Amino acid sequence: MSREHDSQVGRHYREEAKPSPRPSTVVNHGKVDTSHVSSRLTDCLAKIEERQRQVLRVGDRVSVKTGGKKHQGILRFIGQVDFVDDDEK
Repeated sequence: MSREHDSQVGRHYREEAKPSPRPSTVVNHGKVDTSHVSSRLTDCLAKIEERQRQVLRVGDRVSVKTGGKKHQGILRFIGQVDFVDDDEK
């Protein structure tokens, strides 16, 4: 017996079913506005560049070390301040 014939011997032998080709379906979603889409790489490169310039902006997460203690927070104000002493009221 040939090898091909050996593989077909047995009670449970069935011809291999050939998959039927799927019909191609075309889906039209219309025009999609992609003008606001940017890649993650572009976003990451912009953040890296900003950090290299060390520009601080309101809303940035910051870490400050004073008196041996480390304080973390979010930057809420940039600019000069003019506080009034309690004694001058």
